[in-house]
Amino acid sequence: MTSHPKYQTILTQLLGAMDSFFNAFGEDAVQCAVATQKVVAHAAQLRVMHIPPKARAGIILQLREKGMERKKHGYPMCFYEVEKLIKELGG
Repeated sequence: MTSHPKYQTILTQLLGAMDSFFNAFGEDAVQCAVATQKVVAHAAQLRVMHIPPKARAGIILQLREKGMERKKHGYPMCFYEVEKLIKELGG
């Protein structure tokens, strides 16, 4: 069994929360709010971790892909948080 760095687990949770947000967008305001809180919390966790430069590039790529895939929904708070995280990671 391979062990994944903790930041990879948090990134997976962040991407999942983004999916939850986008799936509920325009349909369920409560689910959107819960998903936004999760996105903010996971982004905060990633900010304080030491992430190697190569891994940072991979994280930025995954976040950008997820964001671009859903850009048609505009720029709700959830998306702003992700954009801010990308900038802070050096993207």
